[in-house]
Amino acid sequence: MNSRTQRILIWAAGIFLACLLGVVWLADLLFFPKGGPPIPSPDGSLTLHTSIERSHSDPTAYGCVIIEVHDQSAKVLHRENSHASAFHRWDIAWTSNNEFRLNSSDIGIYTWTRQPDATWKKQ
Repeated sequence: MNSRTQRILIWAAGIFLACLLGVVWLADLLFFPKGGPPIPSPDGSLTLHTSIERSHSDPTAYGCVIIEVHDQSAKVLHRENSHASAFHRWDIAWTSNNEFRLNSSDIGIYTWTRQPDATWKKQ
């Protein structure tokens, strides 16, 4: 095989790998579950934010719903991986200004309540 043929094969392999990575990236972008829009508390003083764990560092947490509670200045007051799979049905909603509920077909129903010390307790 001459050097010109080798260069063409290397170039073609590079193009193929770039296309393959593009397809994988696009599939991830289109089909990987996403968190929803922020959900304001009944009085508007807090918002719930959800996202999906994408890190593979902990295999038991990958693809699970992450919950964050923010105050009006966007400060994160609480952050927790719920361990509810985003690949199953789930929804989250405020039940009061001091409580929200996650309903998951994977792990069931859990409620978080704001404690007197401003922490959040899962029940």
